Amino acid sequence: MLLLRRKLLSALITTVIASIIVTLVTPPHMLLGEQQSPGFMSSFSIVAGYISIGVFLYGLPISIVSDLITKKWGAARFFFSYAFHVIAGLLTLFALWGLALYSLVIAVFYFVIDELLRSRSGKKQPMKGR
Repeated sequence: MLLLRRKLLSALITTVIASIIVTLVTPPHMLLGEQQSPGFMSSFSIVAGYISIGVFLYGLPISIVSDLITKKWGAARFFFSYAFHVIAGLLTLFALWGLALYSLVIAVFYFVIDELLRSRSGKKQPMKGR
């Protein structure tokens, strides 16, 4: 249960922060080829919709599978988990050619946020044997 809660929180944080950054860096009217620029909140809503679909329907399951596969790999877990996230981000190259760089950056961002939450939750656990 802690795994799913951490992953959902990571996905939510990633979606919000990535949506803000993408909206500021590349407004949706440029991504979608529209002539007129909507306001920030309209742009943010459009970007957040697309990013949340990608993060929750694609990134979240990939990240859960990655954790389940690598959890017993000891020190190698970090590297292989990172590799899974990067590969998953690159796989979108085949479907979202022009947006693959965004996908890759968001996948790495998700990984970093999840690892920060993992280390934070690990410090809260009481030490055994003392």
